[in-house]
Parts: sequence; C-alpha cells; structure tokens
Amino acid sequence: MPKGLMGQSLTLAVVFGLLLMSLAPAANAEPAGGIAINISSVVIEGDSGIGVGSIWINLSLEEVDDNAANASLSAVITTSEGVIMASASEAVQLSASGNQAISLELTGIQPGQHQINLSLSGDISQSLPVGYANFWNGSSNRLRPLDVGLASLAQWLAEPVNDSQVDTGNSSIRDGDWVRLTIPIVNAGDIGWNGSIRVISSQQNVILDVNQSINLSADSTFDVIIQLPQVSEGLLVVQASLSNLSDGDSSDDSNNLSYSILAPPLAELQLSLTGLGEEPDLGDNFQFTLLLVNQGEADWSGNIGCIAADEETVLLFASTSIAISTNQSWNISTEARPGEIFCAIEEGVRVSTSSNLNASHSFTMTAGNLILTGGQGVSLSGGPWHVGDEVLASILIHNNGDADSTASLWLKEDGGWSKGEVVSIPLGSSLELTSSHLVQTNGSHNISWKVSSSDSLVSSDLSGIENIDSETEQGLNIEIEAITWDAVEGIEATWSIEMDDGPSRLLDISIGLLVQGQRDERLVMQLELQAGRRNLQSDLGLFDGSALVYIDVDRIDWGLENSQVITLALPSQRPELELTINPLSTPKRPENGGEVSIFCTISNAGVQSKEGMMLLIGSDGTVFDEVNVGRVETSKEVELTIDSWPAGDDVPLTCRWNDGNILTSSNTFLSDMDAVSSQQSSTELLPFMAIGTGLAIALGAALVIRLGSSWYGDSEQRTERKIKREREREERLAEREKSSALASDEKREITCTSCQQGLKVPSSYSGSVSCPSCKHQFKVESITLPTPVLAEKELDEELDLDDELDFFDDEVEDEVIEEVDEELSSSSSEDILGCPTCSAKLRVPLEQRPATARCPACKTEFRALIS
Repeated sequence: MPKGLMGQSLTLAVVFGLLLMSLAPAANAEPAGGIAINISSVVIEGDSGIGVGSIWINLSLEEVDDNAANASLSAVITTSEGVIMASASEAVQLSASGNQAISLELTGIQPGQHQINLSLSGDISQSLPVGYANFWNGSSNRLRPLDVGLASLAQWLAEPVNDSQVDTGNSSIRDGDWVRLTIPIVNAGDIGWNGSIRVISSQQNVILDVNQSINLSADSTFDVIIQLPQVSEGLLVVQASLSNLSDGDSSDDSNNLSYSILAPPLAELQLSLTGLGEEPDLGDNFQFTLLLVNQGEADWSGNIGCIAADEETVLLFASTSIAISTNQSWNISTEARPGEIFCAIEEGVRVSTSSNLNASHSFTMTAGNLILTGGQGVSLSGGPWHVGDEVLASILIHNNGDADSTASLWLKEDGGWSKGEVVSIPLGSSLELTSSHLVQTNGSHNISWKVSSSDSLVSSDLSGIENIDSETEQGLNIEIEAITWDAVEGIEATWSIEMDDGPSRLLDISIGLLVQGQRDERLVMQLELQAGRRNLQSDLGLFDGSALVYIDVDRIDWGLENSQVITLALPSQRPELELTINPLSTPKRPENGGEVSIFCTISNAGVQSKEGMMLLIGSDGTVFDEVNVGRVETSKEVELTIDSWPAGDDVPLTCRWNDGNILTSSNTFLSDMDAVSSQQSSTELLPFMAIGTGLAIALGAALVIRLGSSWYGDSEQRTERKIKREREREERLAEREKSSALASDEKREITCTSCQQGLKVPSSYSGSVSCPSCKHQFKVESITLPTPVLAEKELDEELDLDDELDFFDDEVEDEVIEEVDEELSSSSSEDILGCPTCSAKLRVPLEQRPATARCPACKTEFRALIS
C-alpha cells in the first residue's frame, strides 16, 4: 500500500474512533444539560415578500438546565395542504447557561400561505421555563406579483339594448340596436393596481373612443361597461387596451374583437299577378288579381303600384300595411294591348332579400311588330363625355307586324326613364328612334335602353345595356387679375379664363359693374373656349363711384353648373385736386392798363385727372384768360395773362379749374397807383441834407409814437377797440360763408358775339365778358355772381393781424423799440393798405395807426401810416 494511502486510512480510523467515543456513554460522566428555543427571539424574515424567494428564520437557542448540551434545530416549511416546500437544520453545542443565535434560510418559496415548523432534538430541556419551547409553529405568506390583464375574449359580453339602455331580450345584436359592452379586467396577483382602459369601437366611419380610470384591488375582477352607439348591419370592431401597466406579461394588456351585426327583423314580401279568364284579344278589357303576402319577421307598410302595357297608364297606386303572416289582394282591370303589365312594391322600406317585389303579365296579339334592323343595337354618340354632357342615342327599327306602329326610345341610368320622341312607323317601314341622357357623375356608366310601344309587340333584342366612361366635368376657372381706373380712359379689366382638358365649349359672358347690388351691364359676348388658359382685356367705360366689377359666365348646353360669377372692387384711388392762386403777380404791383401774369397751381395727390381748363375771372365775371391745361398727374403751374390790368387799388381775381368738377381759389391784388410819381422820384438824386432831414423826421415820429402812448387811449379805449375788432371779425366770417357761392356756381356755355368762340361763364353772372380769343367784350344777362371775398387762409391771417394789434395795445408804455435806419412803411386813407414788399393787401384800421403791421403773405414788418 502506498505511504500516502496508509496515512489517510490512519487518520480516518482515529476520527471514527473519536466519534464512537463521543457517542458512547462515559462511565461516571456528568448528566447532560437541556437546550430550548427562546420563543420571543423567533423572527421570520421574507414574510409578505413578492413572488418566489427565501424565508429566513432567526432565533436564539439557550441552555436552560445548567449543564453543557448538544442539540440539533430543524426547520420545515409546508403548503396549506402539508406538502413540504423546503427544510433546513443546524447542530449546536452549548455550555451551561450558554446561548447561540441561529439563522436558517428556506429557499425557493412559492407565493402563498405556508406553515413553518421548528423542532429541537438531542439534549433538550425536560423542564422548560416560561417563554421557552422545544418546538414552534408559525405561518408565512409570500405575495403573488402584480398580474393584471384583460379577460379572454370568451368572457367579453356584448348585449343588445334600446336607446334607454334597456335589454331588448334578443339573443343577437341586430341592425338598429344599441350595444352594452362588458369587458372583465382580472387581477390574479396580490398587489392592487391603478390604471385606465381605452376602448375604441368603429363601424362605418362611426368611431367611439372612451377612456376610463380603474382602481383594481388584489386578487379581484372588475367589469368595465361601455355603452356603444346605435349599430348597423355589418362588422363592429372593438379594441381595448390597458394603460399604466407593467406586470411582466403584456400579452393580455390589449385585445380586439369583431362582432357581426345582423340585419334587423324584416318583412319578407311575395307579390304575384294572376289573370282571370282566357287570353284576351286586342282592345278587350281584362281582369287581374294582385296578391301580396308577408312571410317575414316584421310588419310592413309602404306603397304598391301597377303600370299598364303602354308604360304610362297607372292601373294601381295604393299605400298599405301588412302584418306578419297575413296577405292582401287587389282587383285590376286594363285594356289588352301588346306589352307588359308591371306591378311592383315601391322601394324605400327595407325588406328581406328573399322577397319578390314585382310581378308582371305580357299580352301577345295581332299588332305591329318592331324588330331591330341594320345589324346593330343602339348607337351612342357625343363622346368623349364629361359630366354635364348629353349622351345621344339612336336606333334603327323595322315594323314587320300586321299594323302601323308608334314607338319611342327610352334611356335610364339610375333614376327614371328619359323618353325620346314618339315616332309613327308604317307597316313595312324602317325608321330611326332617338333619345338623350344627361351624364351627372364621372366614371363608368351602365345606360339601360329599350324601345317602347303602346300598340305593337317589341322584340326582345330592342333593349339592353350600354357601358360608357365619362370624365369629370371640365373645370372652368375665372380670375380677375387686375382692374385699372383712369379718369379719361375709364375702367379696364384684365382677366383670364381657364378650362380643363376636353373639347371646345361655348360660353355666354356678361361683364359690367355691380352698383349697390344692381347690375350695370357693360359688355356681352359669346366665346368659344378651347382647353387651356386665355387672357383677355375688357374696356368697361367710365364710372366715378364705388362699384364691383363682375364677370358672369354661363355654359351653353354643357356642364351641370349653370353660371359662375366673380367680382372685384374698383380701385378706390381718384384724383385729389387742390387749386391755389399765387398771391404774387408779375409784376408784383401791377399798373393800370399793363400786362400782368397771374400764376395758379393745380396739385394732384391722387391718380391722373381728366383734362381741364384753367380760367382767370374778375370780380365782375370778366374772363381774362383761359388755358387748356390737359391732364394733371402731380402738379402744374399755369400762367394766366391779363392784357390790360383793371383800374382800382384792389383787384379781386379768382382762378377757376374745370374738368367737370369745379375748383376755385381767390386773391385780391394791390395795384401800383403811384407808379408814375415813384418812377420820377427814382430818377432824381437825393441830397444828403434831404436824407438827413428824412432820418430826423423818422426818428422824431418814432419818439412821438413811444412818448405819445396816450394817443392809443387808456385801457377803456383799448377795450372799445377790441370789441370793435371782434365785431369786424364776425362780419368777415359771415362773408366767408357767403363766398362758397363762387365755388359751387354752375357753368353755362355762351358764344362770343364777335368770333363765335364758345365760353363758359357762371349761370348767376350778369355783366361784361371778355373773349380770350379776340379780346372782344360783351354783356351777358340774367347771371348773378357773388363778389369773391378773401380766401380762408388770408382771412385767418387778417384775424391774426388783429390779435397782433391787440398785443401792441397792451405793451408797456416805456418799452423801447429800436428803429431801423431804413424802416419800411405803407400808407392809405382807408382801412385797407398794401404791403410795401409784395402785392398782398391787409387791413389796419385808421384809428389804430400809426402801428407796426406784418404782411400775411411775405411776413414783412412795416409801419402802417395815414396818408
């Protein structure tokens, strides 16, 4: 034996011997102690855990008999039925009064309620103190994990109810029912769940989408009840899904189910027509019995009717009701002639597909006999067709019977028959029958046709069905691209019309203005339009107000839409003219009898104006000059000439613009009455002494003005002067209101008595008129023209001057005014005086002079003196 093996054998023998010695009772050995379980120390861990797991048993073993002891602790866990699931044990050796903490793990414990048994073997105490035991029994519970899902489809329940959600009592869901849907949700775990369910039902585009919150406790089932809307025959699809769920098994989180909705209870009708007696001859009166039987599941009410063989005469039309398993009959009488008597139940109320809804009887007798000739059936023309086109049908037939015949060609698609013209066909003759049918939808069409005759037999091949295809209606698009307005050229509309692919078409077109809802038709035309786009321009003439341009397009014998109308508003911008007369003439201070130029400006803030005339008119209505200005786009300054300046200090002139509307602007010009004397004095040399004397006089006058402030009067006098000026202001404002007569006065045309030149003068004018062509002056009667007053701007400036004079009156008496070496001045013997710089005039009352005045036109300050 090898040495290693011998050593191992020796070791095993020694160990085995020691074990035997320990088990054999020793002679004279001390008695063994006792070990017990401290009951209060038992603690179970893993209890109420979720799913498969371990349970730990923690406890304390103690020696309670005051001697050393050995023992073994055994733990067993079993199901409620006693089946062992797991076990564990541990041996302990304790000294006298010793203790030891023990922890045993029981693994692989399935969810459920289980029993735990603890027991001691070996040196166990026979006299147990209170709170100690040699065995212990307890329970443990492992929880099942969350397991929520929809119940199987077999547990879903769909019940028929009425609109009040009351059970119908039917075993199946039928057309017209409402549905109560019950979907169970099952929680097979020991964990509660909060979530929601979404249910979607759909049928024939009717969709119901419902979300419902759910609070589902452990180990329970909850029925979700959904009220579905009214259903119809066909397939009802229901989808359900759970939300906010994660239980490790998603296979039962959603499902869907399809229900077959059956037809509603229907009547099953059987209609029959039975002749009474033998087959009649042509023209005989013949009796029939019409019988209606209801073999279905529901009562029926509706209309029933019969048509004679001529396909026009109504033999019967009645409204009736028939209960389940009952019948009703009618007696019908008609004249016998070739053709078929046809009876039918009016479509509308649904009945079973097993119903027989019509009945007929055919007459055969001596009469005309219509057959097909030409070797073909009906011929269709007019294609390719679009919606709105007519299908033209024709057929050639021959009468080979025993008498003359009448017949017509009938066409039908979905609605009633379209009847062609009734044609007389002599015996042995062949003639063509025609008819037409309007295409109302695109796609494929099955057009039924037949030859109808009230006095002849008709061959079976004189009827049939023809198939045609049609395109959508040719689209027609009209667009107004632009509208221009011109004072002279009028209104021009730029528009386009576009038609889809297809044959050319005829259109009636009306174009005009829509004024306050009323049409003012300006243009009418008939247009043959090819497929594609066509651009057009239309001149609509003159119109100054607000309106809409309309274009009305009517289709001629094609299309379903009768007309199309589009509108677009006229441009709102118009000429905005303003007329101003320049207060400065050329020369500035005209001389009596001299040639003078007056400048008037016509401004336009809008679009280009009409052609207009500019006239220069005196206060007595004399037309001094007239200029054809033409059209005004932005601004034009017009020079008007007076060949001989009128006499007088003040010459009121009015510039008048006339382009159909009248504008005026007036100004009063100051004449140079001292022109001759001033010319003479200007040629002389002034001696220095005279200059000095003049300066001394001027300085003395200024000193007198300042020192003689009492000349203006005290405060009471100044108050009186202010009151007087206020009164004068009111008078001038009244004159301003009266001056509107000049601007609004209507014109009339007169003829020059010398050269026959046409002139326009105000209708209220009476006095002399100067012809601008030949300069001849002549009188006109029965015309009154109000004297023009100052323009509003000038009146305002004059009023401003009064305010300045008030200011001068209120100045402190000791104020020093620095005099200019060459002070400007102007003098007159009346309240009106002229500006020494320009030709403008202003009013300075005599009682206020001498005073400093400011020209309202050029703003020059000067001394106003008394001459």
